[in-house]
Amino acid sequence: MIGTTAEDLDFGDVAYEGWLYMENLDTANIIDWGPVEGGTWASGFKIDPGTGVLVKLKPGTTIRAAARTSESRLLVKCYDSTTGT
Repeated sequence: MIGTTAEDLDFGDVAYEGWLYMENLDTANIIDWGPVEGGTWASGFKIDPGTGVLVKLKPGTTIRAAARTSESRLLVKCYDSTTGT
């Protein structure tokens, strides 16, 4: 679940961020997301309800996200670019 207050995404045990897949499982709410640079969130992207995005991340990238109107279900999968897991 992702709330309306921006929060950093946790990639778990993935040491080298590689491919990031996020899917908005909500049926009504938009989720805003983007990288954090210098402590500032650049929320220039969105995930519409029922859609997903796939992006390639540079190592050390922090991604922050927030639901626009109410708490929403966000599926997050990050695959280590060196091992494919």
